[in-house]
Amino acid sequence: MRIKRSLRVAIVFTLLVFVLLLVSGIPAKAAESKLNTVTKSGTLRVGWANWLPYIYMDAKIGKLNGFSIDFFEEMAKILNVKLSWVEDKWATLNAGLAANKFDIMCNANKSLQRAMVTDFAGPITRTGMRYLVRKNEVGTGKRFVTSNDVDKKGVKIGIAMGSTSDKKLTDMLKNAELVRLPGDPDVIVGIRTKRVDVYATDEMTLILLEKEYPELTILPGSWSSSEMGLYVPQGDQVLLNWVNWFIWDMKESGKIQEWLDKHTITGVTIVPNR
Repeated sequence: MRIKRSLRVAIVFTLLVFVLLLVSGIPAKAAESKLNTVTKSGTLRVGWANWLPYIYMDAKIGKLNGFSIDFFEEMAKILNVKLSWVEDKWATLNAGLAANKFDIMCNANKSLQRAMVTDFAGPITRTGMRYLVRKNEVGTGKRFVTSNDVDKKGVKIGIAMGSTSDKKLTDMLKNAELVRLPGDPDVIVGIRTKRVDVYATDEMTLILLEKEYPELTILPGSWSSSEMGLYVPQGDQVLLNWVNWFIWDMKESGKIQEWLDKHTITGVTIVPNR
């Protein structure tokens, strides 16, 4: 009788220990990495917003063009998956990535605000941040001489809403007015139609615009600098490691330089591998 009672006590004790371990001692199963889900599904969904010359809708060929197209086509080739481009806006790309609207965010500049909800992979390139203005407003005795003349009352600076310029200049400016527009094409129209006085973005973009629109010019001097990479879902260390290795390999193979040359991207430098 005592043996049976002892056996029952032992069984009950064992069950109690098992339950306690189950509810408090065993960690939850980790979420599956996007690297695995992408290869299983056979499709890599890339969220993008217009950023000349990295990615933009090219009216001449009727489809997306730019550095990022070559970059992600190579990534998809190595992963043996198809590419799916998911259009978004700079102001909502972070939310789209967090909501699983796409698997990875297209090439973008490093930002502390983005890094609060996503993980940055890279960097790939580095560029200066500069101002574009109307040429007839530049010179001694005129409205602008250098970039130091921009932060003044009455000056309207056009930026793409949610862009790196938006976040940086919001903290930096003391007198000029920021005019937030839906995207870079809207800012280009804005400065040409005098809705804004200045276009603030990265140097490589402004170099191309200066060539395309002779009435516009880049002011001497940079107001900041930035590094370009891309973003993956926060906490997905497996995908982050793989993408960083992919970037490292593309630099070493010379493909990053090849794609920059192909799309005539100047005003940037490749960040060396460490």
